[in-house]
Amino acid sequence: MSDPTTAGAVARGLGNLEPLMTSAPYRLEFSSAATCDEDVRRCEHEVLAHWYGDTRELLDSAYGPYEEQTGFLSVTRDDGRVVGACRIIGPGPRGMKTLADIAEPPWEVDAGEAAVAAGIDPSRCWDIATVAVRRELGAAGGIVAGALYYGMIRGTQVNRCPWLIAVIDRRARSLLAMLGLVLHAIPGTGPELYMGSTACAPVYCHIPDLVRHQQGTNPEGHRLVTQGRGLSDVLLPPDAALRLSTASRSALLTPAALRGGHHVDVRAEDVDLLVTDAAADAITWL
Repeated sequence: MSDPTTAGAVARGLGNLEPLMTSAPYRLEFSSAATCDEDVRRCEHEVLAHWYGDTRELLDSAYGPYEEQTGFLSVTRDDGRVVGACRIIGPGPRGMKTLADIAEPPWEVDAGEAAVAAGIDPSRCWDIATVAVRRELGAAGGIVAGALYYGMIRGTQVNRCPWLIAVIDRRARSLLAMLGLVLHAIPGTGPELYMGSTACAPVYCHIPDLVRHQQGTNPEGHRLVTQGRGLSDVLLPPDAALRLSTASRSALLTPAALRGGHHVDVRAEDVDLLVTDAAADAITWL
């Protein structure tokens, strides 16, 4: 998982992909919680249930209070099966779930002070709550994950939310760093046992700084996932489709509603389910 040759595998696997074609076998979509297809939620639940035993009731309890601030990135295969999902909590009256979580055990820090110390603006922030990719995909799981990460980065840009926060496993964090996507610890926090996974850390990044750093230190990673030029098997949406509907944006993104923190289920096991031996020569970095 932390083998430095992983970055080389990315270049070998994706460097020769052709530009995006409309016949791509996968498509990336973005929807509000109100318009999200049930198959997207089913994908999220089934993946998390397999790895962590999460029930639908547990997910509803954890994320239900943030429903009006929630959007879903999803990847659908050409046979109609949803094979990847990412739950995003945007700014709104409930605040950020990650910030709420770090105020509780095991961290118990002053979330407001931590946000100020990091420079995080909760009114212009995306909280990455869950990432789920079906393990049946094998090597294709990396492409699906890459599409979700593209959607996260581009989505923050389109929706003018330049901050991103999450709680992430240290190995997944290291793997992203290999791609040039460096996430910083939220001040006062560190790796802890959390939600059944060891060494989970609350992290943040400022997307413009993240992208500039990646472009300077890992231009190939920047081309592949941030620009989406290595995702020829995925029909990527136009920017307009990465904006939430008018009704949802009024709750999520309009300045009058932005006053304002749960964890991200991107743990080591999530990465394991994306990186298999069969994927070693394709895409193994997500």
